[in-house]
Amino acid sequence: MIENIRKYNILIIIGLVVVVVALIIGLQAGSMGGPGGAPYIKIGSRTYSDTEYRQYGVSGREIVMSLAQAGDFQRMYQFLFSLSPNSMFSQSPEDGTEAFFINRMLVRQAKKDFGIHPSDDQISEFIQSLAAFRGADQQFDPEIYARYIDKGLGRMGMGERQLRELISDIITTGQLRVIIGSGLLVHPKIAAKSNALDQQSISGSVATLELAPYKEKIDPSDEQLKPYWELIQDAFMTEEKRRFSYILVAPDPVEEQAAAEDDEQPTIAEAAMSAEEKKRADEKKAKEKADKEAMLAEERREKQRTLDLKVDDFTFILEEQEGEGFDKLAEKNSWEVHSTELFSRSSPPKVLDLEIRSGTRTGSALDQLFAMLLTKDPISRISQPLAVGENQWLVARLDEVVASEVKTFEQAHDQVRKQYIEEKALEELEKAMDEAAEKVSNSLDAGKTFAEASVNAGLTDVEVFTKLTSSTNTGDKNLPSGLFRMARAIEPGKISEVIVQGDRAHLLHIESREVEQGVNSPELIETQVNIAANQNSMAAFSDWLKNTAEASNIQRLYRR
Repeated sequence: MIENIRKYNILIIIGLVVVVVALIIGLQAGSMGGPGGAPYIKIGSRTYSDTEYRQYGVSGREIVMSLAQAGDFQRMYQFLFSLSPNSMFSQSPEDGTEAFFINRMLVRQAKKDFGIHPSDDQISEFIQSLAAFRGADQQFDPEIYARYIDKGLGRMGMGERQLRELISDIITTGQLRVIIGSGLLVHPKIAAKSNALDQQSISGSVATLELAPYKEKIDPSDEQLKPYWELIQDAFMTEEKRRFSYILVAPDPVEEQAAAEDDEQPTIAEAAMSAEEKKRADEKKAKEKADKEAMLAEERREKQRTLDLKVDDFTFILEEQEGEGFDKLAEKNSWEVHSTELFSRSSPPKVLDLEIRSGTRTGSALDQLFAMLLTKDPISRISQPLAVGENQWLVARLDEVVASEVKTFEQAHDQVRKQYIEEKALEELEKAMDEAAEKVSNSLDAGKTFAEASVNAGLTDVEVFTKLTSSTNTGDKNLPSGLFRMARAIEPGKISEVIVQGDRAHLLHIESREVEQGVNSPELIETQVNIAANQNSMAAFSDWLKNTAEASNIQRLYRR
C-alpha cells in the first residue's frame, strides 16, 4: 500500500494543488459578486451582486409588505420602519429598497458581533404565528404555507430557505433593538413632568407675517439667476422616461340573462291565486333568483381563479425562460400585448394609471413599474403580476429607459426663478420677524401688552387663542400647525423664538398655562415611561445603523 502511495505521490500533490486553486478562485468569486450576478454594491469588505440585491432587497421588502398586509401590521411594519424609516414617507421606492437592503445586510453582519443566532425552533414558531398562514380556524395551516412557498415565493425565484432567513433577520433586528437600547429608560419624574406639560390648557396670542409681500418685491434678472443656478443645477433634473410592453387581462365574462321586470303584469293564473298561494309563489321566485345570483357569483369566482392561475403560470414560465418569449407566451394565452411610447412618471398613459387592488400591494401600478430596477439579469425587465382594478392583472416588460439628466439653464429657468425668489423672500421674512420680535420684547419689558407691542412692531395680523390643549384642532384658524407643542413649555408673559412654517412666520406670546389636576396616576406614568423607553430604543438603533453604515464605506457599483 505504501509503495503504491509513493508511486503516485506526484499525482496526489498535483491534485491537492488543483483543489487549493479552485478554493481560492471560489473565494475570490464570492468576495467579488456573491452567488452569481454582477457586482452591485459594496458594504465594508463585502461586495454584493445584483442577484443578492433583488433577493434580499427588492423581493425581501416585498415579502415583508405582503405579510404586513395579510394581518401582521405591527411586527412587519416595525421591522420595515427599523431598516428604512424614511422610505415610508418621502423617499422614492428605489431609495427605500436600497436603504432596506443595506441595513438588512448590516444586521446580518452584526449577528456574530452581538452573538444573536435565532434557533430553528424560534424561526418556525414565528412563521406559525403569522396571520398569512392561518386557516379558517385561525390556526397555522400547512397547506396555505406550502402554497405560499410554492407559488408566492416560487414566482420570485425563492423558496423556504429565503423566507426563514428573512424571519431570522426580523428576530435579530428586534433583539438588536433591545440590546442597543438597553439602559435608555426614562425616569418616572421626567415622564410625570412631560405628562403634566401635555395635560395643560394654554392661552395666548400669535402674531403672523406673510411671505407673499416679500416675494412681490423680488424680480431677479437672468444675470442674477445664472450664478445661482450653476451652484445648484444638479437639483434640476429632467424626468426619467420609460417604455413598456404589457398585458392587461380580465376574467372571461359571465353570460347573464336579462333580469325580468319587477313590474311585469301578473298572468291570469297568478291573478286568480289566493293570498297564501301568491305568497308561496313569490317565495319560490325569490329563492330561484337568489340561487341564480349565487350560481353566477360562483361562476365569476371560478373564472377569476382560472385567470389567476393562468397569470401565475405565465410569470412562472417567464422566470424559467429568463424573461424571454413574453409576446409568444401572451399569444399562446390569447392575450394581446400592448406597447407604450416613452413616458414619465408624471405623464403616464391613462390605461396604466391604475390603483393596485386592496389586499395585495399598496399604491399604484405606476409606482411598481417605475420602481423596477434593471440589472444584468434579463428577468429584471419583467414586472411582478399586479392586481389592478376590480378583477384585472397587469404584467409589463420594461423595453427602454431614458435616464434623467441635468436641465439646461433655459429648461430650468422658471423653476430656478421661482426657487430663487422664494429663498430670498424667506430670508427677508425671517429678518423682518427677527427685528419685530426684538421690538415686541422691548415693549413687553416696558409694560406694554402683547397687542400694543405687536402694533408698535408693525405686526397687525394677531390671533388670540384660549384654552388650547393637545387635542385642539387649529386647522380652521389662522394658527401655525403644532401650536400646542410649540407653546407647552414657554413661560407665561414671554414670547417664543421666531417660527417659520411654509409661507408664514409666527411669534407666540403665552398669557397663561394651567395644568389639569390628577393627571399623573401611577398607571399613566408607567405607560409614559414604557413609550419613552421604546422611542429611545428605536432612536438608538437608528443611530447605530447610521453610524455603522457610515463606517462601512458603502460603494454603489451600479449606474441607474
